[in-house]
Amino acid sequence: MSGFRRLAAALALAALPSRADAHLVNTRLGDFYDGALHPLIGFDFVLPWLAFAILAAFQGKERGRWLIGVFPLGLLAGALLSQVAPNLQFLPILNVGAFAIVGLLLAMALILPFRLFIALSVMIALVHGYENGLK
Repeated sequence: MSGFRRLAAALALAALPSRADAHLVNTRLGDFYDGALHPLIGFDFVLPWLAFAILAAFQGKERGRWLIGVFPLGLLAGALLSQVAPNLQFLPILNVGAFAIVGLLLAMALILPFRLFIALSVMIALVHGYENGLK
């Protein structure tokens, strides 16, 4: 078989559709634990959280420690908000905007004023808690 035919066969196999699931179906942990683990294994949650954690490292230890309490409470508040008001249409746009802002702040390695840093962390936690609460 020539090199061209092998390449064509490999590309044809790669182009075949396959089934994709949003959540792992074989974890056998149950619906609650699969949902609880989703923020830790879903790329759409892990990447922004990792970027924000790196930004928090630039802010110093004292400011970064505030995230230990503020961020989980913001996630919980966002999840509760998703149950009370499940049709907020602007939050996905706010999520993308916040991620872009965090990326720019990371690229510039800025040290933010404390209140702005906390407000940004609360906003990101609320949005991600809301989106995860809808799933």
